[in-house]
Amino acid sequence: MNNNETQILEKLQQNHPHGFRLLFNTYYQPLCLYAIAYLDSIDEAEEIVQETLIAFWEKKSFLNIKKGLKAYIFTSVKNAALNVLRQKARFRFEEVEKLALEMVECDDLEDDDLLFLRQKLFGSLEQLPPKTRAIFKSIVLDDLKHREVAELYGISINTVKTHYLRALKKLRGNLQTIIVICGYWI
Repeated sequence: MNNNETQILEKLQQNHPHGFRLLFNTYYQPLCLYAIAYLDSIDEAEEIVQETLIAFWEKKSFLNIKKGLKAYIFTSVKNAALNVLRQKARFRFEEVEKLALEMVECDDLEDDDLLFLRQKLFGSLEQLPPKTRAIFKSIVLDDLKHREVAELYGISINTVKTHYLRALKKLRGNLQTIIVICGYWI
């Protein structure tokens, strides 16, 4: 830990008001830039960083840090950003799933249209790389948690999340094309 980190941590642990200001002034901009890499939105990045720093202060998380303040703060922001991405992906997947169910239940669709839709959906799944496809199916079809999938495949939870988000991104693009072809809009 460098001198600046040590000074910030000492001031925070002494409950000195200047400690939080020093923390904020030192890390706010670098944390925002870091969060943008995950979120692609300046507003969301700033909100995540602000919420993370405030939670860090309110929960007095600094009391448990003996070394590595910078690593702790950056990891906290990364985890918060990944949670936002996970929520967005889940919401988006549920939205597409709901629309797909509505399409299947729609009386306007002919049997040929339903067959076409199913073929395209399963074709999109088959286009995924094998490991990504297997992980996606484990999470979505088998309803396994990220941790369970990580244990099943002997990989880290972050690797599972990466494969899952890649699958969602690829499928989202394919499903939007299919839905437009069939006359539905998201």
